Formats: sequence, C-alpha cells, structure tokens
Amino acid sequence: MTQRVPWWRRLHMRLSVSMLLVLLALGGSLAFWLDMNLRRQQDALWQWQGLALAQYINSQQPKPLIDEQGRVRSELVRSLAMYARLINPALEVYLLDPQGVILDHTQDGPNDPRPQLQQVDLGPVHALARTPLPELPVYGTDPVAPHTPNLISAARLEVEGQTRGYVYVVLRGTRASLLTMDAVADPLRAAAWRFVPAVLLAAAVLMLLAQLRITRPLSRLTALLSEFRADGQEAGQPSRAPRDEIEEATLAAQALRARVQRQLNQIEDNERQRRELIASISHDLHTPLASIQGYAETLMLQQATLTPEQRSQHLHTLMQNCHRLERRVNDLFELSKLESGYTQAQPEPFGVAELASDVVQSLQLLAQSRGVTLEMAPPPADERGRELQVHADIGMIERVLQNLIDNAIGHTPPGGRVALRIAAETDQVTVEVADSGEGIAAEDLPCIFNLFWTRGMPTALPHKGQERRSRARTGLGLAIVQRILALHGSQPQVRSSQGAGTRISFALKKA
Repeated sequence: MTQRVPWWRRLHMRLSVSMLLVLLALGGSLAFWLDMNLRRQQDALWQWQGLALAQYINSQQPKPLIDEQGRVRSELVRSLAMYARLINPALEVYLLDPQGVILDHTQDGPNDPRPQLQQVDLGPVHALARTPLPELPVYGTDPVAPHTPNLISAARLEVEGQTRGYVYVVLRGTRASLLTMDAVADPLRAAAWRFVPAVLLAAAVLMLLAQLRITRPLSRLTALLSEFRADGQEAGQPSRAPRDEIEEATLAAQALRARVQRQLNQIEDNERQRRELIASISHDLHTPLASIQGYAETLMLQQATLTPEQRSQHLHTLMQNCHRLERRVNDLFELSKLESGYTQAQPEPFGVAELASDVVQSLQLLAQSRGVTLEMAPPPADERGRELQVHADIGMIERVLQNLIDNAIGHTPPGGRVALRIAAETDQVTVEVADSGEGIAAEDLPCIFNLFWTRGMPTALPHKGQERRSRARTGLGLAIVQRILALHGSQPQVRSSQGAGTRISFALKKA
C-alpha cells in the first residue's frame, strides 16, 4: 500500500509554519523598531523639556559655581543638591572642568549612588551647544552608569569671559522609577505591543487560508496520482512515506512513466506478435490453398489424359488439403471465441476415463499412419470402485485431449509411443499425455503455450508417406488448451527435456 504524506508534513502546513516564523521574525523586528523609535521620541521629548535646565541652574546662582581661581563653591553645590532633589529626584548635577573632569556633584546623600567615572566625554556637550540644535535625543555619559548612555542637559560656565567649566545635568538618573515613568509616559508603546501580536495572529490565519486555497489543486492532483500509483504498484515494490506533496507527485509521476513505458513495450510486443501471427497464419492457410489450387488446375487441364487411379489420387489429396484448411480455420475461430471472453465453460459431471478412451480410439488411425503407438493406461476407480467422475465442460475437455494427443503424435518419430494416463488424488483427477518424441529445450518450456510460439521440426526424418510438418506451425492447439483449462481453474504442467520426450498434465475437480 502506498503511504501518504503525514498531515504535519503536508505542503500547506510546512509553508504555513515557515511563513509564520517569517511573520514572527518580521513582527518582532517591527515591534522592536517601533519600541526603539517610541523610546527615542519619548527621550527626545524628555530632553527637549529639560534642555534649558542646566542653563537655568547656572543663571539662578547668586555667585558663579566656580570662582576666578577655578575653585568650586561647594556650599552652592550643596544648596543646589537640596533644591534639585526637591524638584525632581531623577536629576543628577555635576560640575565639570573645561576638560570634562568631574569637580563636584550633587550625589552626596547616604543612599545616592556614587559616580564611577572621574571624567566624562564632552562631545555631546559641544553638540548641544551648536546652532542649530542637533536632532534630539542626544545621549551623554552617565557617571553613575558609565555603560548606559543617558539624557543630558549642559551649560557653559563663564567667568570674566573665560570658560571655567560646565554644568552637566543627567536628566534621568538612576533614582528615577522607570517603570512608573513608562506606565505614565509610554501608553503608545504599550498599545503597540498589544496591536502587533493581534496583527500577526490575523495575518497567520489569513495566510493559512490563502495557502490552503492555493495548494488545494496540487493536493487534489497529488491524491489522484497517488491513487494511480497505488493501483499500478507492483508487488514487492518498496514504498515509503514521501516528504511532501511535491515528492509524492514526483514518485507518482515516475510510477506513471514506468507504467506507461511498460504498456508501450507491451503494445509494441503485441504488435510484433500480431504481425508474426498473421505471417504464420497466412503461411498455414496458403500451403493447403496452393495445393488445392494446383491439383484442381491439374484435374481441369489434364482430365482427358489422367488415368482413373491418378484422378482418384488427386481428388484424395484435394480432400486432405480441404480438411487441413478447415481445421486451421476452425482453430482460429475457436481461439477467437476463447480470447473474446464470450465462451464460458458449462461444467457437468462425467466419466473422464470413458471420454479419454473415446478420444484415443478416434486418433488411433492417425497414430498408425505416422508409425506411432498410441495407448491408454487402465484408469483407476474411485473409493467405491466406480468410474472416476469430474466436474467440467465435457466438450472443452474433449478438445483439450484431442489437441494434446494430436500434438504428441505430430512430434513423435516413427516407432515412438504416446501414452495417456489418469491418476486419482484426494479432490481432483490428473490427466497426463506423455510422448517419446524430440522433447522441448529448457529455454522454450515457458513459451510453448504462447499463441505466437512455433515449435521446431522433429529431429528424425519422417517415414515414407508421412507429411513433413512445417517449422512455421502457429501452435494454436496448445494455446487453445491453455485457455480452455484456464476456464476450469486449471493450468497445464509440462515436464520435458530435449531428446527425452514430453509430459503434459492437467488437473480437474472431482464430481
């Protein structure tokens, strides 16, 4: 039985899973991109709102945070730390020198994280000082978390026209509750994360339906080809489950091609055999017709000069050829009826030994004319001592016996023997016809019942007065035998070797 593709390996399932994975990857990438952009927009808004904070802190001091000698006024920084913590706990304020070294900061509380750096990068500070303002957000160094860029605001500290340092403000320090800020300030991102899975699920369902619709014709074609492959699969042919419908269709197409090729070869072989049969039949019919025509012309042209004995001999030869021609034509008609399937056996109980004895008696004259001894072994009786009865078509079995015995006589040289034997078994009767003729070569045994097979000429020369059989015999007798026995559920069995005679037997059901 041809195995079908499991449902989880079908093409639409594999395509759906593959496309779903692609959609998940694309959706994840899209969600990540949206999240990053939303975060950047949020950061830009956050930074824009606090962009002037450093300048405001610097401008609101009663004195510069750094004096003329470059020293930090620590009391102002302490005061700044207190006010900054009251305004926004997330703010972290640093004082930098012109090189970015941290001079002081507002992280002096007992729970405040301490800076991990002594110097920050001034590149973002200079970027925020340019005009026009660069695209926000601009991330700077977070001294508390050096590996995480953060939002900054910066202002230049000038004393007597000289840059003494910078006010450096980290807008979103580590004390900020990011979870609270995200929940309040990022509703769009939360909505996006709910929207993307819904879109992916809807896209997956639509994609599965679309693929089912697209692959349905392929699935139907594959199913039809698979049924054809299963119907035409030869016994013993290995069968495995294909990986998908494409491989299943490929295997089915290969099986179809092999089957079509076998059928084409069979058609070519049948055509060749048909031509050979026509040639053989034409030869078989032409020989007696030519003889009949020749003797008829002789009688017409030389009837005045022929003696009564010559005229009688010519007429006798004409009749022999007429009978020979009639027999060939009857064989062809009978074989044609058997081949057509319209002829059916009409079984009935009868004594097989009596029928066999009648056939042997009818062919005794033919055997004597060929110098062949034809005999029948005494038939056995059944368990009650009665004649063996078989259940078969008596007319067809008679024709089988006639053909087998006639064939044996025709291929047995003068002085040879043809014997018919009947044997009883448990539920059947076996009939055997044996001859001491030239036998059949081993390579020819499988072909002897073929309609187109021709048996060679006997090795011994025919005796005087015996008709030399043509090598081109069509072998219709044995072909008829096989087809009649097939109607009875039996097959002829042949045992033969070249030069040692032939035994052909068949079995019939007991009545």
